[in-house]
Amino acid sequence: MNYKQTLIEESLKKKGIHISRGEVLTRRNDPGPFKLSFAQRRIWFLQWFDPQGAAYNDPTALRIKGPLNIPVLERTLNEIVRRHQVLRMNFPARNGVPAQVLSKTERITIAVTTLQREPGKLVDHQIGEFVNRFSQQPFDLAKDLLVRAALLRIDVDDYAFVVNIHHIVMDGWSKGIMLRELMGLYQAFSQGKPLPFNELLLQYTDYVHWLHERMQGNVYEAQAAYWKKRLAGAPPVLQLPLDHPRPGVPTGKGSLEPFSFWGRQFSELNALARREGATLFMVLLTAYNTLLFRYSGQEDILIGTPIAGRSRVELENLIGLFVNTLVIRTDLSREPTFKTLLRRVRAAALEAYSHQDMPFEKLVEELNPRRNLSVTPLFQVMFQLQNAPMPPAKISGLTITPIQIDTGFSQVDLSLTLWEEEGTMKGTFEYNTDLFESHTIKRMIGHFQALLNGIIANVDQQISQLPMLTEKEMHQLLVEWNDTDTDYPKGSCIYELFQSCAEKYPGEDAVIFGHQRLIYSQLNQNANRLAHLLQRIGVGSETLVGICMENSLTLITGVIGILKAGGAYIPMDPAYPDGRLMAILKDAQPPVLITQTSHLNRFNGYNGKIICLDAERDVTAEESTGNCINDCKPENAACIIYTSGSTGEPKGILINNKNIVNLVYSFILSYEPGPGDHILPLTSIASASFVGEILPILSSGGAVVLADKVHFLDMKKLMVLLFDYHITILSTVPSMIARLNGNSIEWKPGKLRLLLSGGEALSVADIDHLQDSVTIVNGYGLTEATICSTYMIVNQGKPDFSRNPIISVGKPINNTQIYILDKQQNLVPIGVPGEIYISSDGLARGYLNNPELTDSKFQITGETEAGEVKLQNDTLNKKFCGGPGGGFSKEPPGRRRQKIYKTGDLGCWLPDGTIKFLGRLDTQVQVHGYRIELSEIETNLGLHPGIQDVVVIDRDVVPGDKRLVAYLVTKSENGKRRIKPTSNQLRDWLAMRIPEYMIPAVFEIVEAIPLTANGKVDIDALPAPTWNRPELDVDFKAPQTEIEKTIAAVWQEFLRLGKVGINDNFFDLGGHSLLLTQVHSRLSEMYKNRKDLTIVDMFRYPTIHSLAKYIGEDEKKQPADMYQKIQARANKQRRAFNAQRRRQIGG
Repeated sequence: MNYKQTLIEESLKKKGIHISRGEVLTRRNDPGPFKLSFAQRRIWFLQWFDPQGAAYNDPTALRIKGPLNIPVLERTLNEIVRRHQVLRMNFPARNGVPAQVLSKTERITIAVTTLQREPGKLVDHQIGEFVNRFSQQPFDLAKDLLVRAALLRIDVDDYAFVVNIHHIVMDGWSKGIMLRELMGLYQAFSQGKPLPFNELLLQYTDYVHWLHERMQGNVYEAQAAYWKKRLAGAPPVLQLPLDHPRPGVPTGKGSLEPFSFWGRQFSELNALARREGATLFMVLLTAYNTLLFRYSGQEDILIGTPIAGRSRVELENLIGLFVNTLVIRTDLSREPTFKTLLRRVRAAALEAYSHQDMPFEKLVEELNPRRNLSVTPLFQVMFQLQNAPMPPAKISGLTITPIQIDTGFSQVDLSLTLWEEEGTMKGTFEYNTDLFESHTIKRMIGHFQALLNGIIANVDQQISQLPMLTEKEMHQLLVEWNDTDTDYPKGSCIYELFQSCAEKYPGEDAVIFGHQRLIYSQLNQNANRLAHLLQRIGVGSETLVGICMENSLTLITGVIGILKAGGAYIPMDPAYPDGRLMAILKDAQPPVLITQTSHLNRFNGYNGKIICLDAERDVTAEESTGNCINDCKPENAACIIYTSGSTGEPKGILINNKNIVNLVYSFILSYEPGPGDHILPLTSIASASFVGEILPILSSGGAVVLADKVHFLDMKKLMVLLFDYHITILSTVPSMIARLNGNSIEWKPGKLRLLLSGGEALSVADIDHLQDSVTIVNGYGLTEATICSTYMIVNQGKPDFSRNPIISVGKPINNTQIYILDKQQNLVPIGVPGEIYISSDGLARGYLNNPELTDSKFQITGETEAGEVKLQNDTLNKKFCGGPGGGFSKEPPGRRRQKIYKTGDLGCWLPDGTIKFLGRLDTQVQVHGYRIELSEIETNLGLHPGIQDVVVIDRDVVPGDKRLVAYLVTKSENGKRRIKPTSNQLRDWLAMRIPEYMIPAVFEIVEAIPLTANGKVDIDALPAPTWNRPELDVDFKAPQTEIEKTIAAVWQEFLRLGKVGINDNFFDLGGHSLLLTQVHSRLSEMYKNRKDLTIVDMFRYPTIHSLAKYIGEDEKKQPADMYQKIQARANKQRRAFNAQRRRQIGG
């Protein structure tokens, strides 16, 4: 009895369980047809699903040197087939049910081929090609003999012999039996000796009959009950970081990456197993769990491990598919040490072994997990510790050596196989090539080796702290890819860059709005007059000045004027609800507000000084046009950008002059803007992106082109703007780029040379028609890091995006370092997701009036006596001070005291040193390019008098189309539910408080918000949204006319609704401006011969009935003020664009 069996029996005895050896198996004289075993049924189905596939071919290859007798070899192989009935079976389907029947073909002929030497190819390479080519010929399970053999004559007395057997009749243990019989029978036949093996008392079909009998009654019920309890609530997928998106239907393509242990590792691991009362298998399985935990971050991991399935001595010499697969579930929560985790794995493994009689296939049937063809059920990774491979053997003058085969297939995502050989350990990682690249697996092997060394050094170390990175990797992640130090005018403020530009290019256009324009000298003079006025009323450094204006020349004058006065501007979008504007003013308390007369009555509760720049009497007319002198320094505030806040109130981010100057210079050095460049901002003044669009251009001699934002929703009008105003630089979000890229738009780039993308993931599909005509840049950043922290020129060097549709966000910009860390602040390896941390000259000062939030998000670094980086956070200190855990070894030159910002964003390094953005870690989400704090929506919905509880999440309607969904519990009164508020009542409620882009598309009323055992919202238990027509204030009326039916069909497609009524308002159904542009594009194309349908028409006629009536009849003359009314309606419904992204180039 081996050590593992001893451990199992001792464990069961402690639980009072006695092992029964069971009934004796007997030979059955049954001519068939026979049932399939449970494992055979699964493989039959998988082969039936892919009849031309070779994933379940199980080849064995041998190098044979010496005077081989080919007829004797053929006789030997046929004798093995005769002895083992299962090798003569076919598997036809009868009435849809597969059965085993004896094949009519019972003799094998070995195909003999002579190697034709090819120049430049190694012999071993040609042998490998021969073996793989032969091994990948598919079997027809219903007709073919499932054993084939071929011989390659390499040279005189030198052969490669390959036997290909389908896995449905063969397992790994059976290979050993086959090789033993092959050599024994060959030697007996070649020497004329008696056969060395007795006739078999049992056949595989006898075992199958016994197995079906056994899997009934109490034995089966006990096994099933154990596994149901053990695997209850297990995660369906191990989320390993993948190099390529998982295909909907896997191809099974795979490859092998071999490696070896060091001799000391093997002996030390064996010693560790003995000390802890475990087996080597358990130690290595624990190490593998640790590796998977560090890669995935998951604390609940399921690993499949094959077992021989021959618990009875009568089965030990039979060929067949006996192998079973156990699922070993490991709990890695609560920060265990390796020793603690080993004890957990030991207990889990022993329990699994003691319940190994449950066939895996039956287990899947019992658990009935939700089927997904893209992943294997229950587990996606495997581990096995095999017996040593066959050593070179000598028989009858022959030397026989095994040939390692890479079949080119992998049945799971990742499988680790280890074995002992010549006093050490060797192994392979078999991996799915649909998912992983070889360089990723090679790095993984290095990390596994590093973990083993750390385990040997200290088994009491927490698994999250075990060293995993090599010194080379640490240098790459910390220094090589973050070497971005670049000179820039650190002593200058942003207004000085503009001032210098105005002196250099006085006659160049600076701002253009419609037919109006200001040249640099005029903009400088106008801004100077405003700056002098502001200084007279007390504005200087660190003075905050609010500005709330529509797009116009005076808007830019206002921003530059505030900066020249030495103050910091607070941009506020006029499209915001009054409540949000007043919330910003209440928080920031600016003593001065700049606005225009049409918005004066919105600020009745504001007590500061108000300046209207569009007043009939120019309040700055008497001021000097000369440059101001102020006391502003680079460390002083330049602006405060308000974004969505987790408390339900917006939060202000304070950006210094130095931050913006670094951004501007990085922009100038990267894209070389200058006179002749025209940029069209598609963002609101209130967004951080506006800073990154206008200030670099106004600091380099280019012109800012402003337009009425209603034009941005109509692609035709936007194309006209690009062409007529000679736009050379356009900065926007991928959703807008995708519309420019759409087939329905005739793309005419005109002078456009640079397209900057950010705010959400950019995919190849968004740019496939654009990338040959303009330079496309993808980037990432946040307001807290002054908009842009990384960038990448997407279409440089004709990149291949065929397997990676999501485009990288590139490398750090100037004077910026990016660190990607796990939950314990360890540096993560290349390809492994972690939280993005930013250290940069662009880091904002912090959050206005919120020191607690500032301290939690901005960590301050210092330098120890040894020159190592320190952070105030104790956990971070350990990681950023070098040593085995991985962190900074030496602080980069010239950086003595830095801040590092904890972004809450998820990302990973790619092998080329660029970064892939993967989404958010917290409750912030991104929908259509906007970063949204879900808790702010929840807070404002919770204020509704009829709402008791609420949770808001983002859902994919279809992949790539995210919508916000609010789940609501309504209040009760006297034990009865109140009247449910309708969807448009809830929308109207929110429209008074938050921007339109934050209003959910669907409101679902539920009885209660489901919670997990630890009291958190159980997201998975929330019902899927119905995407049906919501409750509205109007009754449903079905479409009647053909035009109404056509429009309704288009609405249903884009709104993802089952039905819509002709009197339903598009926006009340969950529509938003971005969706409306898509509907407009479709309908304008469909009715182009009837109407020149504009985006304004879509706002004018927001119901199916009114729009159909307009399309179906001649347009009547509208009153003169209709256009202004339409614009007002458009502004109200279209805050998504007026409030554009929080981020530019990624923000």
